[in-house]
Amino acid sequence: MAKLRIGVVLAAGKGTRLKSDLPKVLHPVLGKSMIQRVLESFVPLKLDQVILVIGHQAQQVEEVISHLNLPFSIHFVVQEPQLGTGHAMMQVLKALPSETQADVLITCGDMPLVLAERYQELLKLYDQKQPAVAMVTVAMSDPTGYGRVVRDQENQFQRIVEEKDATLEEKKIPWINAGIYTVNWPVFSGYFAKLTQNNAQGEFYLTDVLGLLAQDKKQVIPVVWPDPDEILGINSRSQLSEACGILSRWTAKRLMDQGVSIVNPQSMTLAPEIQVGADSVLYPGCYLEGDVVIGFHCEIGPYTTMRGEIEVSDFCRVVYSNLERRVAIGKNSYVGPFAHLRDNAILGETVRVGNFVEVKETQIGDRSNAAHLCYLGDADVGDDVNMGAGTIVANYDPIRDAKHRTVIENGVKVGCNSVLIAPVTLHQRSCIAAGSVITEDVESGDLAIARARQTQIEGWVDKTSAQPVNEPS
Repeated sequence: MAKLRIGVVLAAGKGTRLKSDLPKVLHPVLGKSMIQRVLESFVPLKLDQVILVIGHQAQQVEEVISHLNLPFSIHFVVQEPQLGTGHAMMQVLKALPSETQADVLITCGDMPLVLAERYQELLKLYDQKQPAVAMVTVAMSDPTGYGRVVRDQENQFQRIVEEKDATLEEKKIPWINAGIYTVNWPVFSGYFAKLTQNNAQGEFYLTDVLGLLAQDKKQVIPVVWPDPDEILGINSRSQLSEACGILSRWTAKRLMDQGVSIVNPQSMTLAPEIQVGADSVLYPGCYLEGDVVIGFHCEIGPYTTMRGEIEVSDFCRVVYSNLERRVAIGKNSYVGPFAHLRDNAILGETVRVGNFVEVKETQIGDRSNAAHLCYLGDADVGDDVNMGAGTIVANYDPIRDAKHRTVIENGVKVGCNSVLIAPVTLHQRSCIAAGSVITEDVESGDLAIARARQTQIEGWVDKTSAQPVNEPS
């Protein structure tokens, strides 16, 4: 019978230094919580199950994770109180008894930068060597705060010493413990009973298990990972910011390697999920986060935000604009400056959405324009439509708290500063005179004028100026 392959994520910590009401592992890192990024890195590993050790605000953490769409089951165990990493692993025995034949990958819920490929490399080496433990180690130029990997004179693993328990000589060791292990579960978990709290923090250290294994001549293999950035643990706001910066930098490099021009990568925030076609240009100040897909030969920015499910087709330009939640833009379209597209704004090809235009829950057909100062909400706009400057769709009934749709068919021309009171339909090739308030359907080919007739009073200015001003008594 094949061994089970289990993942364990330690995610019980409070994150005191974050100074937040939000549980530590739920803090977002470029649009996804750090625990979501950790769990998603497990997807290619084909794990049989993942066990999540939770503690602080456990119910909130469990609720958020239960809504994630992941290809493996998650079993939650609660660590209460939190008495260290060794104590956290003792709780895993509730879900995974010591006699279970399993290889277990252990990692931390506050390390969202570890790549799936790195976990795969670790598991592959473990499968080849079959040690008691394969542990990840990295050389740090400044190892302050990390446990040091102590080796004997023959360069064999001896033990891990935590920072607070290390001697001055041990603190000079550059090799640190990353907190990531693959272990033979029956062998590894058999040592939990030998752990003590005899250390500076009064906790059960998981790392002490590795020292006990080495003492008993069980094989512990340190596996060197090349990039210290990958194992950054997030315990403070500054480390959270650092993690976002690292992810953004990695994304910028990937995109540039794929043929995208980025004028100033340091001015950008780019989440790793985004995709951009070759020969597109990203100008300074852009923030792109979520399932953002940008086509070939596009120009994005400067100072454009895209957050959510955003699709921008080839040969588009989006300048100084905000796109959020679900937006799709057809080929050869131009958006901005200062446009706001949100919540199912769907643009066809060769569409112009310009200065200070907001579009939501609206489909706009090919070659249509809303170039200035418009609001289009809950509308179906056809092809070859022109919305004059200042036109708005009045879609909301505040008394009944209801939204109504407006239909603007192909070829309609709406004059400047008009108001379309939904529900209303403007049929094909109809025309709305500037300044009209439209409350009824307009038939094909008709001109609708809905405004008071202009009246002029001859000589009114001179007559009024000549009249004396009555001072108040």
